[in-house]
Amino acid sequence: ITRVKLDKPSLIMHTVNCIGDSVDYATCHANVMNLLHSDSIDAYSAKLLLAATGENSLRTLPSPIKERIRATIFKQMLITIAEQKRQKG
Repeated sequence: ITRVKLDKPSLIMHTVNCIGDSVDYATCHANVMNLLHSDSIDAYSAKLLLAATGENSLRTLPSPIKERIRATIFKQMLITIAEQKRQKG
């Protein structure tokens, strides 16, 4: 087994590609914490990601739709963060 070292934008995009069509909050939280601890995202971005994908943000949606919308929001936010990091170099 070989561990591959990815740059920060690539690690973020790997996370995006691992998220399916739906995701629960616990999975979002775990992914955000992994990205934070690897220094791929900062604490402010982590807080925004968790707020946007949290139960309070999506509480008015029925459960099957909620997890699909959460995945879409989570992936779009991560893509934006990765793009910003690539532009900064």
